[in-house]
Amino acid sequence: KFRQTLSDTFDVQFAEKFAPGALYYDSMDYVEYIVTDAAYIADRIDKFLTLLHDITDPAEVVGFRIKGFRFIFNEHLKDTYALVDEDFLPLISVIQAVIQEIGAEMVDDLNRKRAYTKALRLARNPDARITDFNFKEAA
Repeated sequence: KFRQTLSDTFDVQFAEKFAPGALYYDSMDYVEYIVTDAAYIADRIDKFLTLLHDITDPAEVVGFRIKGFRFIFNEHLKDTYALVDEDFLPLISVIQAVIQEIGAEMVDDLNRKRAYTKALRLARNPDARITDFNFKEAA
């Protein structure tokens, strides 16, 4: 009933069913990947990674954000992947590139290592890929 009220009041259409996926937000230059339709708490780990925790179970990571995606793509990925706009980029590659960028900064920080490990686990999902980024324009 609440969905219907929102739909009628604001003339919007909602997806019938939630589907896990990644979206690129150009104005903020980040990629967000969410695996479940749940409210979440954002936990900023460093200048690149934010983990998203289920609000009802903060131990459960339901997604992540990678800030500075355009920089990571241009510096670490565009020469590796010859992508056109119809292609997709696996998020696991993006996280690995971020780890390469921060390098030694992570060695002595156990909490940071754990956070990146959690993000890598989620990024192994088959739907953890970027499809809405203009790869040709970025390159």
